[in-house]
Amino acid sequence: MTPLNAAFDGDGDVEDSEDGEGAGDSDGEPLAGGEAGGDGVLGLRTDVIYPLTIRQKVGKYSEATHVLHKQLIEAISESLGLEKSYLEEEIEEGSQVMAVNCYPACPQPGIALGMPPHSDFSSLTILLQSSQGLQIKDKNNNWICVPYIEGALIVQLGDQVEVMSNGIYRSVVHRVTVNKDVNRLSFASLHSLPMNKKISPAPQLVNEDKPAAYGDFSFNDFLEYISRNDLTKQRFIDTVKKNKF
Repeated sequence: MTPLNAAFDGDGDVEDSEDGEGAGDSDGEPLAGGEAGGDGVLGLRTDVIYPLTIRQKVGKYSEATHVLHKQLIEAISESLGLEKSYLEEEIEEGSQVMAVNCYPACPQPGIALGMPPHSDFSSLTILLQSSQGLQIKDKNNNWICVPYIEGALIVQLGDQVEVMSNGIYRSVVHRVTVNKDVNRLSFASLHSLPMNKKISPAPQLVNEDKPAAYGDFSFNDFLEYISRNDLTKQRFIDTVKKNKF
């Protein structure tokens, strides 16, 4: 059993919270998805019937990745010389998007991509995958395959951390390749500040020798940008950089 399958089967339960009883009477009883952002249903589509077991396990996984995200942001803040609680309120009030992607086996993987190059708008993305396929761009603009390690979670820095750190940390430009032999599944948890919360370089990281390299932006600004622009031609974060570097 792969870790991705185990995460949603009985062998791979994320530990229950104290009040982790799920709604409904039976593990297999199908329930309709709830409204986005409501009742802990993670914004599942309201026109689809989801088995209760999926709702429960996705909910537990979501809670666990939220805790991990908070711990990682605290560690990142401390590494920058900030208080570990620097973004505590924003993290608690922020958004979390769960994206499940299936990349079918492709007869001509040399001429196709599963997903084009981009960086995530989020603060962090926590990724679980079933096989290799993720590639990241290094400082020399070379594409590097991220090795598949069974049971491992991949953590990618997003645009919000790059801006907050005033460029000390950089968001990860990545893409997804396909192969001709196997299907690939990925389960990405994207964590962001609240919709209208502006993120800007931390004042403690800005001085005469290191001026602010970015303007501020919010999740909502990003959504407005992608509604009118092609992200394959220009990354959103490039539009808020004050200097090209």
